[in-house]
Amino acid sequence: MTATPVQMPLPRARNVLDPDVRQNPYPFYAALRREAPVCYSDPPGMWLICGYDDVVSVAHRHGEFSSVAMKRQQGSGERGVQSVITTDPPVHTRLRGILQREFTARRLARLRPRIEVLADELVSRMLARGRFDFVEQFAIPFPVTVIAEMLGIAPERREAFKWWSDCMVRVVSETSGSAWARAREGVFELVEFFRETIEARRSRPTAAGDLLDRLVEAGREGRLSDKEILSYCTLLLAAGNETTTNLIAGTVVALLDHPGELERLLGDPSLIPAAVEEGLRYCSPVQVIFRRALRDLELRGARIAAGQDLALCLASANRDEAKFADPDRFDLSRTTAGHVGFGYGVHHCLGAHLGRLEAAIALERLLPHLARLRGRLDEIHWSELWFIRGPEHLPLELAS
Repeated sequence: MTATPVQMPLPRARNVLDPDVRQNPYPFYAALRREAPVCYSDPPGMWLICGYDDVVSVAHRHGEFSSVAMKRQQGSGERGVQSVITTDPPVHTRLRGILQREFTARRLARLRPRIEVLADELVSRMLARGRFDFVEQFAIPFPVTVIAEMLGIAPERREAFKWWSDCMVRVVSETSGSAWARAREGVFELVEFFRETIEARRSRPTAAGDLLDRLVEAGREGRLSDKEILSYCTLLLAAGNETTTNLIAGTVVALLDHPGELERLLGDPSLIPAAVEEGLRYCSPVQVIFRRALRDLELRGARIAAGQDLALCLASANRDEAKFADPDRFDLSRTTAGHVGFGYGVHHCLGAHLGRLEAAIALERLLPHLARLRGRLDEIHWSELWFIRGPEHLPLELAS
């Protein structure tokens, strides 16, 4: 079977990777849902799946659509190390089970006091400046510090952690170019750092009980290979902060851009969990995930050949009018059940509870000050990477 490319419905936006599309992908996705909800695009050389029902269906059918496609998008090649996001059951089940208990809501509740202290410290320092970049001063360091502490990484390494995390995201989102090449070198540096750190833990065991200890213990018991421990560490770094950074920053932008909803939240802080869920739907910090067809099949009349990759456009599914009424409006009253902000099915994000906890604490600490924040929201430049989306910078000023 040979794939037949389908013409993109937007003449002025040639493909999903165009810079203008990346700044605001939602009109592009809406047009695709109307005219070509399953279509082939080159670049990026894969099928785009845009409707909610189709995204959920493909994500659920891991026996027909494999997560091995994520290996290519990680830049690791087809022989890249298997991880939680690049494997299917039963391997995925084994890998996920290693740390699943560490990321339950009940287990994470023990971290709340420490996370609250970190949020208070960052908010205090940020507001003392009067004018600040919210992304640089809060949205980035907050989740990076949390995941670094959970892994047991020394504080002086946290700036490097953010750089390495950015490198991983760029390698996932792009396939070539000088920036991609530099990012790939950064990933190699990260792997070497973790290799040395893991070896040190083996030589000098600790009783810290952090995530790195858990992984080293699993390796000692034969449940993880050396390469799988390394893969787990790098995944935890990227997944443990990039999504939450963009969720927090995107939700703050959404609230400032919807003053009526901000006023409701100020009057009723019990709506904070609803704001987090609506932020996950409305902002879609992770914009797309990838799958590979394991056999020839048809989807909405499109003939997809075995071995071809599909991009499940989570951002489009979260704005699908067939699932969410008036989807382009940020609405705290909305029923968000079923959103795919953290993925769907067996690959639903392992760190979903952590991301929700961090975002909720961030909003709790920021809420008393949000009404006094001023900024030029129309001048925000959003990340041009395809895989994730968030404001690269968010200059704000605390009004007197």
